[in-house]
Amino acid sequence: MAPTAPVKADRVRTALLCALGCGLFAVANACAKAALTVLPGPELHPLQITAARFLFGALALLPFILRAGPNVLRSAVPLRHVQRIAFGLGGVTSMFFAVQAIPLADATAIGRTAPLFTLLFAGLLMKEGSGGMRWLAAGIGFAGVVVIMQPTVATFNLANLIPILAAFCTGAEVATIRILALRDKALTILALNNAGGAAIACLAATFIFVTPSWQQGLALVGVGVAMVSGQALIVRAFLLHNHRMGGAHRHRFLRRAYHSGLVPRRKPDCSRRRYRRHAWAGRKQGEIEIHRQGGASAEKL
Repeated sequence: MAPTAPVKADRVRTALLCALGCGLFAVANACAKAALTVLPGPELHPLQITAARFLFGALALLPFILRAGPNVLRSAVPLRHVQRIAFGLGGVTSMFFAVQAIPLADATAIGRTAPLFTLLFAGLLMKEGSGGMRWLAAGIGFAGVVVIMQPTVATFNLANLIPILAAFCTGAEVATIRILALRDKALTILALNNAGGAAIACLAATFIFVTPSWQQGLALVGVGVAMVSGQALIVRAFLLHNHRMGGAHRHRFLRRAYHSGLVPRRKPDCSRRRYRRHAWAGRKQGEIEIHRQGGASAEKL
């Protein structure tokens, strides 16, 4: 059945949120580049930039966390948050090393191979198929990255591999966020990531910490605020996408997640009868959603 007007509007809104989030990530990288190589002050280590990114991101979220209460820090899938923090730390730190070693434009462009790795992890972790058009778009983007890298013996720079590592970690992180968005609220996802990342990165940065100049300090604040704002938009896009999925589609996705071990069952002894009841509920919700969107007839699973 062809998408209705509300569904098309949600798709456009989701795409705009992702585009704005990526724009804010580019702003954060520009602030990091300025703090590392442009602004006056001592030479900063990229790991210190990572610590500032998570620390100021967590501080930006603190008023919202205090208003929501301590329950916002409780998650249904805590181990997935640990996985997301690990990938996030690897991606951010690698990107900051990249913007220090190579031009910002090249690091940002090469880092845009992250969607290619996201498609890969979506298939490996979530058993989610990707259409040929998505792979074609990702392949065209990767071809542009190859042109930027100029992989010849005479001109190839090993530093160009650093943003590819960042893109790999970012792709895995985005796939993990998709899983987390099925069970946790947006503020929970943001709060646990930034708080956990701040604790680990600040502990590691104590060995290489130097006092930045006030100009570098402002740039570090900009890194944290821009990055957490971009994260908020990306998570909001995933939540909007999950809400837009019909009940039947959502049930099929959750069923794959349960069988793959991505999302734990509510009870370990989930009986066959209870499973059939959940399947019927998902199918019924799908029919309701289709009727609500103006469909002529309800689709079957």
